[in-house]
Amino acid sequence: MAKTSDYSTIDQYIAAAAPAVRPILNEIRRVAKRAVPQAQETISYKLPALKLERTFFYFAAFEEHIGVYPPVTGDASLRKQLVPYANEKGNLKFPLREAIPYTLIVRVAVALSKQYSKMAAATTKPVKRKASKSDADGDDQVAAYSQAQSLAFRAISDELRKLITTSLPKAEYKVWHGSPVWFIDENPVVGYNATAKTVNLLFWNGQAFDEPGLKPVGKYRAAHALFEDASEIDHKVVRRWLKKAKSDVFDSKAFFKKLREKK
Repeated sequence: MAKTSDYSTIDQYIAAAAPAVRPILNEIRRVAKRAVPQAQETISYKLPALKLERTFFYFAAFEEHIGVYPPVTGDASLRKQLVPYANEKGNLKFPLREAIPYTLIVRVAVALSKQYSKMAAATTKPVKRKASKSDADGDDQVAAYSQAQSLAFRAISDELRKLITTSLPKAEYKVWHGSPVWFIDENPVVGYNATAKTVNLLFWNGQAFDEPGLKPVGKYRAAHALFEDASEIDHKVVRRWLKKAKSDVFDSKAFFKKLREKK
């Protein structure tokens, strides 16, 4: 892979790559930009990328393959064709020992631009709620958490954030222990975190909800649901869970105080 300290533009990135790989990178750059002509070229996370308002397509050269990111979601036909190239996270690896399928990469670029457009449309409507300093801090933290995810996981995170903030308008929220969490009376109620394969929506008192879609997790009363794609989120069901979460808050202070007293 090109040395990350040697470039700040795509031209510099390609110039730093192995000579045999440069024509491949140039062709990917050319066909992807032609497929989404309104996109701008950029360097993001030290990788060549295309962006609309945000980056949506990345590519990179490695010793034995070309990587393309993030995973494609929603297009079942295209995803089926990508199976030979997809790793467990859905990111693509095109071996350099084989002919690079540029036509397929064009379809990937177009699909990712559409994924971005759907995600952006879903998050442009502002949530009407009384703002406070803590809300502003929480907004910044949670927005930054979402931005750090892959496009697919960013869409899931943004969708869950919108559902939670509208369903729990009086709850305070922030990034707590590395993940977005909503609190009622200083008790953690609901949050989500991105893992290698899924975004996990967790309810601290979820085992009390008697909901088949929530699976017990941990040693206490928590339960969670796992999502690989934003299309898997059933808004009606999640709102029902959030309604139960609001009326059945896990009193964490009292619970852990009892645990300490038993020791």
